[in-house]
Amino acid sequence: MGVPITDIHAALNWRAGKPWLSGLTAKAFGGRLALAPMALTATPYGEVHLSDISLEQVLGYASVSGLTGNGRLHGRLPFSFEQGFSVTAGKAYSDNGWISYQAGESLLATGKSNLSLGLTLGLLSDLRYQRLEADISMAASGETIIDSHLRGLAPVMGKMHPVNFNYRHQENLLQLLASLRFAQELSERLPARLQGESE
Repeated sequence: MGVPITDIHAALNWRAGKPWLSGLTAKAFGGRLALAPMALTATPYGEVHLSDISLEQVLGYASVSGLTGNGRLHGRLPFSFEQGFSVTAGKAYSDNGWISYQAGESLLATGKSNLSLGLTLGLLSDLRYQRLEADISMAASGETIIDSHLRGLAPVMGKMHPVNFNYRHQENLLQLLASLRFAQELSERLPARLQGESE
């Protein structure tokens, strides 16, 4: 399952006897991708810049049941091709958006008897963030780690309160994409992980 990318433009030139790729831009998820100029070597490396990416479209593409949101994402993904594609010290951020996770009936029922889980589900039901930040890394094997931090307002006991919410997600992204199970796996595991972390 690939990412929908359109309007790809690029230029190829020579510098110091080496081919360089420059001016590569594309559109994805309602925003823009731009590749910093990079030399085309046997083990190329470079950096992709993200701007104005639609959080709503990203979450819609993932098709996680009950998970919606709105905001614009920006950031950079430094990458290299040494024994496979990898990302190191990637950063993403968004200001003034929202995320909502509407849990299924069984998880809501469990939350009624589990205070920690109930509070977590309450926070996620209407999390209006002022700032969202994420650190992103992916090994050549596909093992991906996303450490996210959200600061904003969320409902606690029926009233909106300032909150800081941290979430760490680790998954082998290449394997999931190859097997076309990304959305299914995430929708199945997110409730289980929320429940497990609250116990």
